[in-house]
Amino acid sequence: MKKIAILCAVLAAAFVSSCKKEKPEENKPIVETPTPKGKVELIFTPMVGDKGLYYDSAYTNPAGEVYELTTLKYYISDIGLSKADGSEVGVDGYRTKLVNYDSANFDAGYGMQSYKLTMNAAVGQYSDIRYDIGVPSEVNHKDATTNPYPLDLSVPGMYWNWNSGYVFLLAEGKGAGVAGDYFHFGIGTDLRMMSCFFGNMLVTTPKFEIKEGKTTRVYFTLDFNKVLKNQDGSNYSFGGYNFPQANVHGGYYADMIRSNALQALELQKVEIID
Repeated sequence: MKKIAILCAVLAAAFVSSCKKEKPEENKPIVETPTPKGKVELIFTPMVGDKGLYYDSAYTNPAGEVYELTTLKYYISDIGLSKADGSEVGVDGYRTKLVNYDSANFDAGYGMQSYKLTMNAAVGQYSDIRYDIGVPSEVNHKDATTNPYPLDLSVPGMYWNWNSGYVFLLAEGKGAGVAGDYFHFGIGTDLRMMSCFFGNMLVTTPKFEIKEGKTTRVYFTLDFNKVLKNQDGSNYSFGGYNFPQANVHGGYYADMIRSNALQALELQKVEIID
């Protein structure tokens, strides 16, 4: 019995010792292999037909009315890149970004009137890129005084104090064919989020590639005259003095502008820069 007791004590000590040795291994941090990434640039160019759009220049809309654009900016959120197998990856940086033609920073072939966003994303081949024009619902109603740029109050005209929410897309201008020589389109609220897709669900062959150490540049255009072309083929008119379609914050005309804006954004080309 004495021998058995000694043997049991030895085995118990060995078990405790082995547990103590295993504990540091159990708590050892997992080291993940870094995912190779490449640089991505999204270029947004405002257009009128096949011509670059410039502030304070006269253009004719499909209804034959002359106008000038003085402000155009919009938020994009939740940028995603889709692979052929249906999986999706995001991009680095803030979830919501601002496309602000008031601060044009890129020449896409029409002069310095385009806007460039820069980010990083995982290396790979992708069949689609998508994003939302707007601000996610869980952020849309937060206090803008505590949000970081570009959702703070340093961006003029993009937050409704009276409505506790962000303006997703803001376009303002003037012109002889505009009611009161001024128009204002302020499109917002959760229900007017605009989801943009540029791939084809039935064709999942790669559309573009992101390579490590290189820059993938994706070019988009927004044709403002298409914002003024309705889905049923009719023309959006600024109308005469006091016409509600020239000063839009919500309701029927906001829904119309939202639908039109979705058809106005197009992916034009992708190139890889060494």
